[in-house]
Amino acid sequence: NTTGDANVFIGYEAGETNTLGANNVAMGYQAGKNLGTGTANDNNVAIGYKAGMGSGYTDANYNVFIGHQAGIDATSGDSNIGLGFNSLFELKGGSNNVALGYQTGVNITSGAKNVMIGYEAGFKVSTGGNNIFIGEGSNGTELGGETGTSNQLRIGIDDVVAISASLTTGDIIFPASASFLGLPTTEPEITGSIWMSGSSAAHPKSQYLMIFNP
Repeated sequence: NTTGDANVFIGYEAGETNTLGANNVAMGYQAGKNLGTGTANDNNVAIGYKAGMGSGYTDANYNVFIGHQAGIDATSGDSNIGLGFNSLFELKGGSNNVALGYQTGVNITSGAKNVMIGYEAGFKVSTGGNNIFIGEGSNGTELGGETGTSNQLRIGIDDVVAISASLTTGDIIFPASASFLGLPTTEPEITGSIWMSGSSAAHPKSQYLMIFNP
């Protein structure tokens, strides 16, 4: 460290290449090692073995990497949080992402505002943004990820997505039947209107059911 101010580096080669970055905290073997010579690598926290080690930071600010190799290959991006083994591995420019769990948010290039919770959730979402992924590999395609997926809610395990929804329209999709437990034992009272519509190849004449309270 040469001119960067208010940094705390604890551990073998922690923050080793930092020259201008300021207000960074790196704790652990090679944590924040490659903060480098950039003028905009400030206010980052990296805690753990090779956490936030990076590979030639160019513009990374306000990031938090906690866990074994969290953010190990990061280069740029602002205001991201990675908590867990290899979380936010290969962060290449995304911002405002939250990744919690083993290998969550791996390979984000420009994706922003994603929330990824669970084993390998958000794996290779890449350029996708504004998603909420909950559950093991819950962005689908069995660990291959879906590059560019955006504005989606996905809750499930791998390619089995129990609940998905569009965060643009608010439409909720159930891939199979939906069961309701604990229905009332007395006659329910409906206030307002209910509209159900749809058709299928198996039932081409099905149209819609409308119940309304005039």
